[in-house]
Amino acid sequence: MTLNEAFEHYQRDDSGAEAALLAAMFRQAADWLRSSLRCDFEDKAQDAVLKAWAKLGDYDAAKAAFRSWFYLIVRAERNQFLRERYKEREALDNLQAAPFDDDYLPDPIEGLNERQSEIVNLLQQGYFGQDAQNRLGISRSTYRTEVEKIKAASATPTPDLRIMY
Repeated sequence: MTLNEAFEHYQRDDSGAEAALLAAMFRQAADWLRSSLRCDFEDKAQDAVLKAWAKLGDYDAAKAAFRSWFYLIVRAERNQFLRERYKEREALDNLQAAPFDDDYLPDPIEGLNERQSEIVNLLQQGYFGQDAQNRLGISRSTYRTEVEKIKAASATPTPDLRIMY
């Protein structure tokens, strides 16, 4: 059943017409979006169907065929998605990664006990949370307590002290 046929059945209040119209709308929207989006097209098709369903009362057959009216809604949904994706990519491209020097080590933190120093060393090596806990053989609560003490003892947080529980 085509989209326009499904809409005609819906207008006549035929049995099961709502479900048939929604299914036809989704199939058509997915077909239109599949080639231009490649990914996320099913989510966007669903969004377009919901938007069209909410505006169904505004449809005027004298102005356009149902398929054309629906296409405009799907196209607007696609364009909005592409604009948002473009903005996200632009924001990511504009991020400047901080230079990372493998030889950089932060100034030692004064007043740490042996376990806290071991935690700092593990953090600098890239072991966080449960990985660090397992290497030290300590519980999560002990690890968190020690991390809080390290953070309190550190005058200035450094990039190497990214504390992850």
